[in-house]
Amino acid sequence: MGDGSPFQEHLSISVTNLGERAVTINSAGWAIGKGKHRRFAIQTVAAAYTTQYPVELTYGKEAHFMVSFHIVPTWLKKFATGFVRDLSDRNLKTLVAQIHTSVGQTVEVKPENDLLEALRKYRAGGTA
Repeated sequence: MGDGSPFQEHLSISVTNLGERAVTINSAGWAIGKGKHRRFAIQTVAAAYTTQYPVELTYGKEAHFMVSFHIVPTWLKKFATGFVRDLSDRNLKTLVAQIHTSVGQTVEVKPENDLLEALRKYRAGGTA
C-alpha cells in the first residue's frame, strides 16, 4: 500500500459514485446461484485502509471495502467451502458482489478473474 509495511494480499470491493446525487452504502456482500437456490452473504470488512459501513459518497467519490488475508487468513477457504460450496464453472458464473444502498437499491458486479482463479484452486484440491 506504499506505507512501508510488508506486502499483504487482500480482497477489495471498490465503489465509485457516478450518479448526480449522493448515495449511502450500507453494506457490500455476495450472491451466488439462481432462483430458489440463490444464496446471499454480507461481507464484513477487516483491513487497515478499509472504508467502514455506512458511508455517504458524493459524485466521483470512492469507497474501498477490504478484507486483509493477513488479518483474516482463512477468509478465502471459508468463502470457497462455506459460502460458494459448489466450485464448478457453472456455479462460479453466478457469483456476484453486491453493493447495498440506503434506498434499497442493490448493484451487482462480477468478481475479477483473480478471485475466480483462487476459488478454482480449491476445486482442484490445492490451496490458494
